[in-house]
Amino acid sequence: MSDQPLIDGALMSRPQSTKTTRMFVEATFPILIAAIGLPLIGTIYLIATGSMQHVGPMTTAQALFFRVVQAVPAVLMAFAMIALRKVLVEYERGQFLSSVATTSFKRVGYFALAAILVKVVGVPAARAAMLGDWRPLLGYDTFDVSLLLFGALLAMVGTAFATAAAAIKAENDEIV
Repeated sequence: MSDQPLIDGALMSRPQSTKTTRMFVEATFPILIAAIGLPLIGTIYLIATGSMQHVGPMTTAQALFFRVVQAVPAVLMAFAMIALRKVLVEYERGQFLSSVATTSFKRVGYFALAAILVKVVGVPAARAAMLGDWRPLLGYDTFDVSLLLFGALLAMVGTAFATAAAAIKAENDEIV
């Protein structure tokens, strides 16, 4: 038998696992800030002071700009984690098809898709612009493909949830 309490003979679901997941996501925020911000600040400092010798043929301003552009995909994924927190808060309340949950679910997917787009297209384009070489410089690996699939799946599921929520609301409005 389950360790969940019974109410009128039915199992009552506990939001404990959702609460734990939400707390884990919230605990990652300081780690994300440190993982993104500290290397960015350190690299910008080293480039600005001239201590970093491997900037190549770029000027200092170009190298600084390029380093900031390289950090954009990580920042977009951090925004996806923030949107994921909103989804988990709604799920903890039992609001699986609320407008906040469905919108936030789609945002997680959109932020992931934007991150992969910037990483695969934007960063190589910025590098090409800095170096003056406009040949296509698309570069991707298995992680990029998996991130693309992850983002597309979340955006698709969020859209399906939003459609289901709209259909349920329309049905309820029709009954009333």
